[in-house]
Amino acid sequence: MVTKKIKEMNKLKIYFIALLSIFLNSCIENEEIVFTNNLVEFDAAAYNAKSVVGGVAKDYPLLTRIPGYGVAVANSNPTITRASGTVKLRVNLVGALSASDQEISYKVVPEESTAIAGTHYTALSGKVTIPANSNFGEIDIPILNTGTSSATPVRLVLELEGNSGLQPSNNYKRIGVNISQS
Repeated sequence: MVTKKIKEMNKLKIYFIALLSIFLNSCIENEEIVFTNNLVEFDAAAYNAKSVVGGVAKDYPLLTRIPGYGVAVANSNPTITRASGTVKLRVNLVGALSASDQEISYKVVPEESTAIAGTHYTALSGKVTIPANSNFGEIDIPILNTGTSSATPVRLVLELEGNSGLQPSNNYKRIGVNISQS
């Protein structure tokens, strides 16, 4: 008899919770969220955690391995070294596609970089093109082999600046590349 009453009470509790959740959910009006801003971002910055360099938290990830597209860097990816050749970084257009090519400016961040243009990498153009009706472009970073081995890696940090119609994402506008010299 006691177990029968407990079963009935549990049934009532379940019915009450079900009715309460239906009532609470039916009273909420959901607004449709539409993204209207077009932005540009580094693909690898969106998929990898921000870094800490010398005990200081940075606002960008520092890649030690060659990134793939649309995924976090894994230990199976090749290490970025002075013998890597060209490393490609993808720049994403977030938002509606453009009917015309979009030329996006970027810069080397000198206060964050220890790599030297002409020594560790070929000087960069400072422009990346996202072709018409595409959602990404690529920055090629030609890594130079200095021929000298060192235990100290060098760091190259890039920052997207955008153009008159496309601003960089505040969260994913910077990316660091650590170039091993060993």
